[in-house]
Amino acid sequence: QSEFEAVKEGGIRDGMHKGFRQHLATDPATSPQLARRRTRIQLFTWFLIGTLAIGLTVGQAIWEHQRHFSHANVQLASHVNDRALIAETALEGFAAFTMSLKTFSHDAAADYARSLIDRYPFLYMFEVAVRTPHSERELLEQRLAEIYPNFRIRRFDFNHQRRWADAPAADNYFPIIFQWPEFDG
Repeated sequence: QSEFEAVKEGGIRDGMHKGFRQHLATDPATSPQLARRRTRIQLFTWFLIGTLAIGLTVGQAIWEHQRHFSHANVQLASHVNDRALIAETALEGFAAFTMSLKTFSHDAAADYARSLIDRYPFLYMFEVAVRTPHSERELLEQRLAEIYPNFRIRRFDFNHQRRWADAPAADNYFPIIFQWPEFDG
């Protein structure tokens, strides 16, 4: 039989194929265990790359949110600080106004307080504590009863009954009088 005929019948080709399979089975570089190990290493490598990419993306997002949150907090703190300075300035101006009056005028103080609240609506109210000697208590109560019906100098008992009571006799009184907005009662 010629080589051609042997190839035609597949004898040499089958022999070469069998030999190659035997070579693969015995060659440690191409064994099935090594192929599985390579596959595992490749999968683990892709897993690490994917985990790293996700970690970097999440880390970037967290950093952006922290930066935005920090910026918002700085703006809020600045806004609150500005409002506090404005309120302090308005209160100092109101105090200076009341101190400049030779005789305290509730109407003038209420007008000034109203103008401040109109300009700065975040201010809640204005009030004054007028030092009143005991000898002027009755006169003050009568004068303020014209503006605030049934006005009396009273105190609030925070410790026991938690009720309003007439203030006991004292050398001086410092009644807190709301200037603006005006409250009934």
